[in-house]
Amino acid sequence: MGRPRLINKDFPKRLHLRHGAYYYVFSGKWLHLGSEYEKAAAAADSFNRQKAEARLAALATARTVCTELREMILVRDAYKCVYCGATESLEIDHVIPVAKGGATTRLNLVTACTSCNTTKSDGDLAEFFVALHRVVERCMTQAA
Repeated sequence: MGRPRLINKDFPKRLHLRHGAYYYVFSGKWLHLGSEYEKAAAAADSFNRQKAEARLAALATARTVCTELREMILVRDAYKCVYCGATESLEIDHVIPVAKGGATTRLNLVTACTSCNTTKSDGDLAEFFVALHRVVERCMTQAA
């Protein structure tokens, strides 16, 4: 069962009080921050901010598609939107959005027109197809 962990919700993330001293815990390592709470909390907040900024930078990098990969996807999809078949205003779309854990790999990238890419946004693919079906039905009804 082990020793019970003390969790203080007022502490900044990853700041722990142990034996009268404050520690910042990351990757299984304990960094000693001293015995003064204000200084330790400020240091922990600074570390947390740095980690958040690094995460955002990594996410921005993960979204970018290099020129060679972009061209490969366009050629593979015959320069057509895979969702509606449009041939103008083409973009590269992540099938599983980066925000939901999707990778920037050729298996997760498709060619999409601006309209479809904007409509899909970072939503679920199944929900997007339901919305796309409604649009197609509406266009077919208006054409008839």
